Amino acid sequence: MEAVVESGRRFGVLSGCRHAFCLDCIRKWRGRLDLPKETLRACPMCREPSFYVVPCGAYAVACCLGAVALPCV
Repeated sequence: MEAVVESGRRFGVLSGCRHAFCLDCIRKWRGRLDLPKETLRACPMCREPSFYVVPCGAYAVACCLGAVALPCV
């Protein structure tokens, strides 16, 4: 995730599970033609169905110091 922040790219948060990915990467994943739609509409990490990718400029994560906003502008 740090690589996404450092590069200045945006996040894509999945509506079904709230996992965040590089927006370009998750769009490429979901645009593949060689996999069934059910696979592509599921989160690559937890396989929870997710019908929307929500673009965002920051993603808040919890850590031992509290919530931290990761900018991605």
